[in-house]
Amino acid sequence: MYVIAIAAAAQYYLPFQIYAPGVFKEYSYTGLRCIGLIPIAILTCCFLPKNCKLPSDIYLVIINVFVFAPALTLCLGTNNINDPKKIILVASLIIVMYILRLSRKLRIGGRASLSVHYDYKYLSWKVSIVWLVLFSLLISKYYPIMAFKGFDDIYSQRELTSGDVRGLWGYIQLYFTYVFSTLLITHGLTKKKWHYFIAGSTGYLAMNMIAADKSTIAFIAYFLIIYYLSLKKINLESALSGFMIISAVLTISVVLFATKSLLFDLIGYLFVLRILAIPGQFVIDYYSFFSENGYTFFSQIRGFDLFINAPSAYMAHPKWPQIGWIVGTGEHQINSNSNATFIAADGAASLGALGMILVALFLMFYLVMLNQLSYKLPKLFWALIASQQALLLVSGSLFTIMLSYGGLFYLIFFFLHKPLRISSFS
Repeated sequence: MYVIAIAAAAQYYLPFQIYAPGVFKEYSYTGLRCIGLIPIAILTCCFLPKNCKLPSDIYLVIINVFVFAPALTLCLGTNNINDPKKIILVASLIIVMYILRLSRKLRIGGRASLSVHYDYKYLSWKVSIVWLVLFSLLISKYYPIMAFKGFDDIYSQRELTSGDVRGLWGYIQLYFTYVFSTLLITHGLTKKKWHYFIAGSTGYLAMNMIAADKSTIAFIAYFLIIYYLSLKKINLESALSGFMIISAVLTISVVLFATKSLLFDLIGYLFVLRILAIPGQFVIDYYSFFSENGYTFFSQIRGFDLFINAPSAYMAHPKWPQIGWIVGTGEHQINSNSNATFIAADGAASLGALGMILVALFLMFYLVMLNQLSYKLPKLFWALIASQQALLLVSGSLFTIMLSYGGLFYLIFFFLHKPLRISSFS
């Protein structure tokens, strides 16, 4: 039902919406293509974990539902499905998901060898002090421009802080939000200490006022939903089934009523377009664009650029190394940053199908480490952190998430605490 709804949106809604011109082409699901939706649905189910016992299970679900299934469905509906490049893309996506699923079974040296061998207590007031220092710094610098902005004014607000994005203040903004505010929120929900949750949520709202980051508000709501599901002891299978059914109903409703109702037009933009369609479509677009215009060979990634020279065709672009802008202007013919999931931004852009497999192997290794280091931590605690990191990967570079959004920090955080010592975070 979920895959069919995406196909219906692709054929009857996406090519005609006005919010992302130039991104979606014509799609068709007649004849054998309609039958082709069946193996896509089967593959999606095969790669989904049956339960949620490990952080990697959350990554598998989110990447599968928001990237893998939409990408395969949209690829099936394109006009040149018989193009060998498309066949290689589909095969690569299947290999990527298989590699990621291996993270559930692999171990590195056993859990015990990854546990620390000294006593190290971590008290919540230490996180709170760091959070308070960063909060004070951000307020003192950005107070004159802080304001809640509507969707029409997002980019004008972001322009006010654009000069700080790639510098020290950019890292302060991201770690304040996605590490220290997140730790306060997750600890508050895990231990039912609502003053921590309120403090962390205040940090999210402050960043919304500074950088017009609407995802911060969405994440607060998302954390509360996960908390509610944990209270009701709703298992992963039931929650996922409910999400897919609701998503399918909303998507079909958008197809039918988007032109007649402002409400469904808004749902179409926020949910169908931005959440369900764009991540999958951008995998196709990045793969197509860079296979035709030349790969970046990982030169767009900070650190790799010290050893690998950027291709001259891309280095001349005023926004390099932000390859989302290159795809936006080159592939979509719009002056916009077409941010894509790690499979596209790190993999397809760097080395095509081989790049996709390499970044999948890197993420698999990371997930194996995360599974082992989070062993015996409270389930809700790591589930909230892992799900946020996985959602960020849907529209972000893997290496950016690792370095700028706290991915590697959390590995260190879990490593420095004995599994049974998390209760000291009080």
